[in-house]
Amino acid sequence: HRALRHEFPYQASDVDMPMFPIFALNNLVTGITSVVPEMDFRKVAEVDGSAIARQIFKLGITTCTASPPFLDRLCDEQEKNARPLKLRRILTGGAPVSDQQLQRWQKVLPDAEIIVAYGSTEAEPVGHISASERLALAGTRVGYCTGIPSSLIRTRVIRICKSAEEIRTQSLAESALPQGEIGELLVSGDHVCRDYFKNPQATAENKLRDEQGNIWHRMGDTGSFDHEGRFWLAGRVHSTIVRDGVEIHAQLVEQKVREGVPQVQQVAALGVEDSRLGQACWIVVHGDAPAGFLSEEVSGLLQATSTPCDRVIERTEPMPVDPRHNSKIDYDALREQLRS
Repeated sequence: HRALRHEFPYQASDVDMPMFPIFALNNLVTGITSVVPEMDFRKVAEVDGSAIARQIFKLGITTCTASPPFLDRLCDEQEKNARPLKLRRILTGGAPVSDQQLQRWQKVLPDAEIIVAYGSTEAEPVGHISASERLALAGTRVGYCTGIPSSLIRTRVIRICKSAEEIRTQSLAESALPQGEIGELLVSGDHVCRDYFKNPQATAENKLRDEQGNIWHRMGDTGSFDHEGRFWLAGRVHSTIVRDGVEIHAQLVEQKVREGVPQVQQVAALGVEDSRLGQACWIVVHGDAPAGFLSEEVSGLLQATSTPCDRVIERTEPMPVDPRHNSKIDYDALREQLRS
């Protein structure tokens, strides 16, 4: 609670619409009124933007915390509605946010300060960055900038390992990577949970103890710090592809495809078992275009940018996504679909 209040202060007069339970709990502690959004929380991508807008107008909501698909649907409605929403602040997170989304949200919701929050259930918050700062950094570096970490948290980046046991073969100090090199992010702090309730297996896999006895949480995210101390997301540990001994970061490849071929609505970079390479790199795309167009455009883009790719697959149907935010590709489910 103290960490959230420190990072995202509210005004006493605020009426908040939190999509995330942790923010609703924070509001209860701080005395901020919460309005539960009128939606099916199992289907965030299908939220009714008009219903949300009616709640905002009727109940005088001033702040909102929601995942990217929620805000996309709200903006869909507002583009048809001449009556502006008077939101003073929007917090978003839970999935990567593109520059194109931020630009659109700023245009449709010009009165709102838009902040991209970064954290996890076990460590909330880790950091945040405003939409205006994020957009000002566009093109300066690959990845998704999450800003400078909170002053309440300690961070370190270590070499990418699939399991905690592999990390424990040497000390955390020995595993640490220099600034600018991509690895797995670890965080530690008073508001970072130290273990999981009655789940020693999850604790063993996600918690690491350093030489001084401090507990570090594995965020599961990969990325690096720039010279200003800002963290740039590159992907997830589980989605990192090791092709012929070289690490390929799925999120960076996906970002390149999404920005280079606007007709692509979904893209996934998958590591697929290969006897020669260890893992082959497959790029799966879905979008609104004539058959064959996306695969041809994406193949040309990857070749022109010297991005390793062994196969491009064009799908007519949408890809499976996570049940919580409906915005992150479910890589395991997608692999299963491609095998069948």
